[in-house]
Amino acid sequence: MNICGIDIHKSFLQIAVIDSRGNIVYQERCRYSLIDIILLIAKLAKMKCMEIAMESTGCFWIPLYYEFAGRGFKTVLANPSSTKSFGSKTDMLDAVRIARRHRAGALIKSYVPRDRVKIIFRSISRLRRRLKEDRNRVLNRIRRLLTISGVWLDRFVKPNTSRWFSMLEMLASGKSLNEILGLNIGYEYHCMRDRLDCYEANILAQLLSLARRIDEICSFLSKMAESLVEKLYGEEYSLIQTVLGIGRTLAYMILAEIDDVRRFPSARHFKSYCGLSPSLRESGGKARLGRCRHGNPYLRYAFYQAAVVAIRVDDELKRFYDRLRARGKHHKVALIAVAGKLAIRTWHILCNNEKYIA
Repeated sequence: MNICGIDIHKSFLQIAVIDSRGNIVYQERCRYSLIDIILLIAKLAKMKCMEIAMESTGCFWIPLYYEFAGRGFKTVLANPSSTKSFGSKTDMLDAVRIARRHRAGALIKSYVPRDRVKIIFRSISRLRRRLKEDRNRVLNRIRRLLTISGVWLDRFVKPNTSRWFSMLEMLASGKSLNEILGLNIGYEYHCMRDRLDCYEANILAQLLSLARRIDEICSFLSKMAESLVEKLYGEEYSLIQTVLGIGRTLAYMILAEIDDVRRFPSARHFKSYCGLSPSLRESGGKARLGRCRHGNPYLRYAFYQAAVVAIRVDDELKRFYDRLRARGKHHKVALIAVAGKLAIRTWHILCNNEKYIA
């Protein structure tokens, strides 16, 4: 049977078809457009080439993958780590290399949900997290502006609290620290100035407006994600929230990344996929554990945040965390270990379809 390898680019596709012996029987470069793809599908069907292998290139693979899969082709998405080139590199050689490695069974296959709506759901979840990071950057810029201006509000109010934000609004309107706090604070002993000039106040007002707008977008995305997760996963969404430390937001973030937890043969495989398994370094009969380098960064983030909450509400995990700290482990190292236990619990409750009982 013939096999087609596709090297995907933003504006064109490099096509290579090989036979059962690995010889090239057809090659072509076509535009990345619907008409050209339909013509390509007709050519491949005529050559009895119903097996497609393509590399996961950014997000450009998504429309192409579902177009081929929806027309009955056996489509494989290759992890880029298994398609690295050695020696000469051209688009044509890349397409041939993808096809030949797929024929030899040397490609690492990436999981793709059958329902395209799940890809959109995952994009919403990831976008919300990225926007939250952008919001934190905006708040850091506000604190940097206050530091440069000499109005050190953080010495009087805890940052990122509702009172802190209300005082920032007052500073942006031109009020001084003495006017805001309502008493003579002796600002000369605590900071350099007690008010912002007109330029600094305008910058602060714009940054606050940007932070509020990001909050509004994140709130809208959260509502959209929650409505989607209930339609797509239903009972699983409720089950995963029974794990102490995992709330509504973290629940849909985790489900958006794993889709079907049964694709992982064991809890250890799932923990490793989450980036929570330390690497093993062994030499001369001595072994030690290293950093957790590989894995899904979004799942690692979600379970880490869940661990921060879990050590406060789960007595068993609190004792486990305290034991690690007593052995001299760093706070973050202990939290990663707790996050790994939460990942194992999540795998078990989703596979067994039962609630977690503490």
